[in-house]
Amino acid sequence: MRHFKHLLPEEEKRIFYKKPGEVSLDSPKPFLAHALGATLYIPGTKQDILEILVNKKYPSLTSVVICLEDAIGDKNVRQAEDNLFEMMNA
Repeated sequence: MRHFKHLLPEEEKRIFYKKPGEVSLDSPKPFLAHALGATLYIPGTKQDILEILVNKKYPSLTSVVICLEDAIGDKNVRQAEDNLFEMMNA
């Protein structure tokens, strides 16, 4: 995995002092603990979750959480669960 892989080489050179490196399962654990990057939290009630992920709406996205708790109201939990179930079976 490599963060910022969507950038062109000249953009990388302009933005970073040091070029971003690769992260793998063999990377040291202390390094991996900080290598996740920003995580996109999506409420489970959002209807276009699948389209966002499949069509790579955010090209630099490396981690996502489909939230069934804090991002939705208590009365919407069932709707979020149904939405997630439907998406996983698409």
